[in-house]
Amino acid sequence: MKLLSKPTILFLLILLPVASACRKEAELNLDITVVDDETGEPVVCYAEAHYEKTGSQDIGGNINLGDTDGEGRLRVRKVIGRNKHGLELHLYAGKFYTHCMPLSMGWQSNTSPLSKGRKVSKTIRLKPMYHYKVSIKNVNCFDETDTVWVSLNNEVLGQSYRYTGCADVTPILGGVPGISYTSTSSVASFHIKVKRNGQTTEYDEAKQLTKGIVSPIAINY
Repeated sequence: MKLLSKPTILFLLILLPVASACRKEAELNLDITVVDDETGEPVVCYAEAHYEKTGSQDIGGNINLGDTDGEGRLRVRKVIGRNKHGLELHLYAGKFYTHCMPLSMGWQSNTSPLSKGRKVSKTIRLKPMYHYKVSIKNVNCFDETDTVWVSLNNEVLGQSYRYTGCADVTPILGGVPGISYTSTSSVASFHIKVKRNGQTTEYDEAKQLTKGIVSPIAINY
């Protein structure tokens, strides 16, 4: 059997740690706490790590990181592979926080950049979303010429409506029934214009919203 020379043995000893480092998989190391920005109370939510592409493939995906516990805390140490780029942390906790809504519907998404191999320790404060539904009713109807214009002053999705006669309606948001209006403010404001029996009046109304429910708002004119 042919013995290896001393220079060859020395080269292999140097190469082995390098090869092991090349084979080492990247990992995520997270210790995060998610709380309500207004109250500081813990928020239970589901977490994912999103990435833009893998290797030469121009496609992305997501990695399940699990749920925060009753104290809003999530600790994860997870091997994810070497070729995932553009990592971001995405949180989902139902419809009453800004991070939980789909971007295609115009709501905000709460994301944080992630680093492979480096521990991320942070507290994430989430702003609550307020939901409400509106009903519009002519409670003092004169005749079919009565007209009302209602403008919803909503920073996310402003809407204006016009109804005639003895109206008693619930506006359909975006043409889809069952979807409520959404705001990051705890107050919903409206501008109302009424024409009745040849007289026109205009005024503003503000309604207090309750976090955690879909607040019913009645506009009676």
